[in-house]
Amino acid sequence: RGGRCLAPCLVALFLLALAGFLLWPADPDVSLARLRLEHVSVTARPAVAVTISAALKVRVRNPDLFALDYSRLDVDIGYRGKQLGRVTSGGGRVRARAVSYVDADLQLDGIRVVGDAIYLLEDLARGSVPFDAVVEVDGHLHLFFLSVPVKVRAAGTLSADCFGYIICRSR
Repeated sequence: RGGRCLAPCLVALFLLALAGFLLWPADPDVSLARLRLEHVSVTARPAVAVTISAALKVRVRNPDLFALDYSRLDVDIGYRGKQLGRVTSGGGRVRARAVSYVDADLQLDGIRVVGDAIYLLEDLARGSVPFDAVVEVDGHLHLFFLSVPVKVRAAGTLSADCFGYIICRSR
């Protein structure tokens, strides 16, 4: 008599655990997919300064079974531990179990890099400049009437090829 009640309870518990596993929200995978340098110039007077113009492409992968609506996507660009600038993109949507790419333009005008000027000139002469990138996404995952807030932060190092325009990503 105890076995008849135990089997349906175990099956119900298993189905509940499976539903929880499938529906539990996972953080989206965010990375900087491409950074294309359009213009780099270095001025030496009155102080060493760099002007950079670049196009960014951020990859957002949603592994969940429901859509991700993001209200903000930020990309911080740095060089040798110092923040150079930030790009903010407006909201958007990533479908369930899909990948979306977000485009943004980066303009850094007259960034002073006095302490790292020698390193920057060496990197430019070598043809490859290492940049630090931090990508942040703020949004909500939606499933029926539920809305779960999500905030994701990913960091990495990019190596800009000054002659070929393409950035190779390294982790």
